[in-house]
Amino acid sequence: MSKRLLIIGAGSIGERHIRCFLATGRAAVSFVEPNSQLRSIIADRYSVAGFSSVDDALQNEFDAAVIATPANTHTLQVNLAVLRSIESRRWEVVASS
Repeated sequence: MSKRLLIIGAGSIGERHIRCFLATGRAAVSFVEPNSQLRSIIADRYSVAGFSSVDDALQNEFDAAVIATPANTHTLQVNLAVLRSIESRRWEVVASS
């Protein structure tokens, strides 16, 4: 069974994570990107679901998240991911810089 993975941030590092996780064939990848133009480009390029916010994404279930936002926002993103999901499921959260 493939894991459901959420990439938070779709800039150059986030896009690299999306591309590499998809290449493994071992994860169903979705991502969060607030910039609507970039979100549309990445969603079309990789045929993956894109969300405008962590709150929107977490209406769905994921097994893990990769934080690929600027380093000064990692703590905020981790807190959001954990607070939204801690009661219902176990998560692995990985910060990427």
